[in-house]
Amino acid sequence: MTGANRSTRWGQLIIDALVAAGVELAIVAPGSRSTPLVVAATAHPQIETESLLDERGAAFAALGHAKRTGDPAAVICTSGTAGGNMLPAVIEAHADPTPLVVCTADRPPSLHGTGANQTIEQAGLFAPYVRDRGTTPMPVADAAVVAATATAVAELVAAARGPIAGPVHLNVPLAKPLAPTEPDASSQAQRAAIAHPTGGERPRPADAAVDRSALGRVAAMLRGRRTLIVAGPMAPWQPRRAAIARLARRCGAPLLADPLSGLRCGPHVTETAVIAAYDAVCAAGVAPRPPDVVLRFGATPTSAPLQRYLGGLSVPQVMITASTIGNDPHRVTTDQIVGPPGAVAAALCEQLPPTEPYASAWAEPAAVAAARLREAPVGGAGVVIQQVDAALQADAALVIGSSMPVRELDRYGGVHPRTRVTVGNRGASGIDGLVSTAVGVARSQPTTLVLGDVSLIHDLGGLIGIDRVGVDLTVVCLNDDGGGIFEMLPIAEVDPPYTEYFRTPHGLTFDAAAQQFGLSYERVPPAEFASVFAPPTVGMGGCLVEVPLRAADTHAERDAAEAAIAASLG
Repeated sequence: MTGANRSTRWGQLIIDALVAAGVELAIVAPGSRSTPLVVAATAHPQIETESLLDERGAAFAALGHAKRTGDPAAVICTSGTAGGNMLPAVIEAHADPTPLVVCTADRPPSLHGTGANQTIEQAGLFAPYVRDRGTTPMPVADAAVVAATATAVAELVAAARGPIAGPVHLNVPLAKPLAPTEPDASSQAQRAAIAHPTGGERPRPADAAVDRSALGRVAAMLRGRRTLIVAGPMAPWQPRRAAIARLARRCGAPLLADPLSGLRCGPHVTETAVIAAYDAVCAAGVAPRPPDVVLRFGATPTSAPLQRYLGGLSVPQVMITASTIGNDPHRVTTDQIVGPPGAVAAALCEQLPPTEPYASAWAEPAAVAAARLREAPVGGAGVVIQQVDAALQADAALVIGSSMPVRELDRYGGVHPRTRVTVGNRGASGIDGLVSTAVGVARSQPTTLVLGDVSLIHDLGGLIGIDRVGVDLTVVCLNDDGGGIFEMLPIAEVDPPYTEYFRTPHGLTFDAAAQQFGLSYERVPPAEFASVFAPPTVGMGGCLVEVPLRAADTHAERDAAEAAIAASLG
């Protein structure tokens, strides 16, 4: 066969344009209509390609990679319902601003509306949740169309990067023949027309301009005032986050650091009043005297007790967020600055003199609370997560489950001078795709994933990615036989339907799953966990540690800690 067919050339054009825009990873799910894209990706020397078996897992793995690195991966799938399976990951990338390029192959326009198999309306499939979207024209040899298409692809990748990062959707209609043919002169001319990066720094969006008048207004509000700083979830790649700790020192402020803020760990904690036990302090009803003003950086804090505390204050509160989405479910904030949180903090530091210390007001009760939490009996999920938190060494990565695990890490996790990456899917707080997200994170470094049993069941197929991608990932499954978080809700008092329709006990263990996916396996009770758990290292591969628990013990553990803290602090 001589000469490349149009679909082959078009696949090369799309991949060339993605690479030229700085995309270095493509994760693909199998399918026929996407053949030209997949063949072009696997043949391109400047893009790494991974293969995962289902679209949902592929999309979450791409999401995990981007949450860890800040660099968008392209996730490629075939036409029809394939793209629909990527919607949960797209929603998470939208809610927790994360760059992601979703590339769906499509049937040609001539087949739409004809009842042709695997043909649906794809152009607006993710419309409410993407920063931008576009459908390429059908493949043609027109040089102007080729250039315009390459430019449109580059613009989509730029939209994914920001200034407010997020998902974008590239829809690519392709007609048969789809199988690859040899490149011809037109293929080479097409490739030569696209500018390729020459190495060095990957393209990054410039920091969005920060409203100087808003900065001045907030700086005036802070001068000479007792300031409380709350750091909610922020992506590990967000630049200059350490400036928030510097601002806390400048203001003499306690820094209430969410476990997903990235500010509980790092060398800054030796000089800054980083508070980790605020959740327990607020839950026990012993929060200190109110501040004069509150600065709230990042997304909404995980801790419901902290949210209630902030919602009950009658002092000025300022949100500093990377996007227009706020962090104030109680609607009590009085001002908002939209801009990179680190850049805003750095700018405020320049405008403020040292301020009266307020840090000790929180540091002292938090120290008492942390001591009581360390004394909790080993029986529930909280102390197991406390042991994981303490065991992870410098430069480790932790992916934490969206339901009970992140809440327990918030309460029981400590402050550490060693650096650590902590990732969670708390943008929309779904429990789907957690294993695959962790596979994406683990492409960068050995990673520990802590999740519940229902979350593991949701993404059991994601375990295949550990060996398939070749990552070092230890999965710690807290198995309390169903939806233990529902025991915290009023519906737990109404049975039926509570047990069958909310708690949903299943009676499953995961030893057979570990064997099926080639993972080493341990099943240990909570009291023995610390002696068995070892953070993953390079070359270790996959491991599943199952910890059987009772949800009642986890909640009793929390209640007992709250009572002890309340008694200690009066």
